[in-house]
Amino acid sequence: MLPSTRLKLASSLFGAFWALGMFWWSGTYTVVNAILLAACGAAAGYGWYWLMRGYIARGRVPEH
Repeated sequence: MLPSTRLKLASSLFGAFWALGMFWWSGTYTVVNAILLAACGAAAGYGWYWLMRGYIARGRVPEH
């Protein structure tokens, strides 16, 4: 598996878990809240991807 594929998968999971956690923590279980938090989760995953992509590009990933 390519490193970029793993990064995209990890970023997607980060955004999904972040959105689910915020939805659970908010206590307001409405459709509008779910849609807003899903959009925020997508933005968080996208931001995480770009931050980690830049971090990896600078070669700061330890070797196995």
